[in-house]
Amino acid sequence: MFVQSTKISTVNFLKSSKEIYDEATRTFQQFREFNAPAMKGFLKYVHATNRDGALSAKIKQIILMSVALAKRCEWCIVYHAKKALELGASQEELMEACLTTSVMDGGPAMMHTQIVMNTIDEFQAEQELIINGIQQEE
Repeated sequence: MFVQSTKISTVNFLKSSKEIYDEATRTFQQFREFNAPAMKGFLKYVHATNRDGALSAKIKQIILMSVALAKRCEWCIVYHAKKALELGASQEELMEACLTTSVMDGGPAMMHTQIVMNTIDEFQAEQELIINGIQQEE
């Protein structure tokens, strides 16, 4: 687990990853209410693209997190880091992806990595509890 560092002064750095994730979920719901057919088509595309293929779904989520990091979309960073964790990504894999992203995107990507660290801290323990509960049932 990461030690929580001093929050950087951007709007979403003051929020927890769970709050940011909930905002992203609400935004998608609002778009569905506004234009259901468009969102249905968009989500069909997203789900088809994110399935296992030549690249695993986990690797695709790590790539999406890296692109979100470079684009500085806090909601996207949290969403895709959480999905990658759910698909079995390790803290080491996510951090290596963040460092690799910073090679191309520099300091801003490195600083936005704090969002990934917060997401790992908040969701990894939750995911481990789910996995342990499933293993105990078997």
